Amino acid sequence: MITSMLKWLTLLLCFVAHSAFSAKVVFIHSYHADYRWVKQYRGAFFDVLTEHEVIEFEMDTKRLPEKMFKQKAREALSVIEENNPDVVVLADDNALRLLGPTLIEKKIYAVFLGINGNPRHYFERSEFIGGVLERPLLKRSISMLVDIVPDVKKVRIMMDNNVTSHAILDTAFDQRRHLNVSGIEVTNHLTSNFEEWKQSVLALENENVDALIIANYAAVHDDQDNHVALDTISRWTSEHSSVPVFAFWEYSIKKDMAIGGLTLNGTHQGKEAAIAVEYFLTHGKMPPIATPSQGEMVFSKTQLSRWGLSLDDRYIKRSRFVD
Repeated sequence: MITSMLKWLTLLLCFVAHSAFSAKVVFIHSYHADYRWVKQYRGAFFDVLTEHEVIEFEMDTKRLPEKMFKQKAREALSVIEENNPDVVVLADDNALRLLGPTLIEKKIYAVFLGINGNPRHYFERSEFIGGVLERPLLKRSISMLVDIVPDVKKVRIMMDNNVTSHAILDTAFDQRRHLNVSGIEVTNHLTSNFEEWKQSVLALENENVDALIIANYAAVHDDQDNHVALDTISRWTSEHSSVPVFAFWEYSIKKDMAIGGLTLNGTHQGKEAAIAVEYFLTHGKMPPIATPSQGEMVFSKTQLSRWGLSLDDRYIKRSRFVD
């Protein structure tokens, strides 16, 4: 009887100790809190990770000039060292690239998310770091256009000229600016200058391009080096493009922006990163690197109608509409 009670009390104490355990997490964001991608992954992260103390730091590298990146990385490292967390979360490529090697050297455990590049380009394989890759479904998205845009032969992809865009080119297209996908000629154009972006869009009419896809463009600046808002770029591009405009990320799609496409949002990234953090806190080791493959068909009915385009039944059944 006494032995049974002791066993029961031991189990109860273990349960209480585990339930009361609250880890300290430092969450380093490459970008800024108002960026929709950050809002998406951050919301999902905190939906899962509810019992731990989280200290956050924004590096703001979409809006700040590149010359300030190393300074922001030093500030982020100071936050980490001051708080001595159980684990660090590094969101997106700049945070991983600038902080990952240092954290490994200092034997600080870290989970990454939203990584478009090959992590091995940023750090050597290590037991101290793991996480979640982001892989836009570029080739599937391009192939889908055959069913939406009549006689599509040539597609232009436009992105800003920063680390994330080059990482996307590297992992999706082997850094090729020109390639063929499902019989469609694809060209990639990168610029972080809004005036050059505008001129490239206006030139499409004379370049026999059948469709435009706007991808990663959160680091576009004007001639005075002021950051240009995503919605400003999306709306201007939609209004002035001579060809239908599609997108890879959901935040680009509205009734006065892009038509739609096979998109990603940050929700899966945030959820999987939180699960990885919980796994580490429970098991004391990093889980295998994950690659969520889920994409969602998202469209604007207004934009489909504007361009005289329609979806067949198989796409309608699988799609979500923003208007």
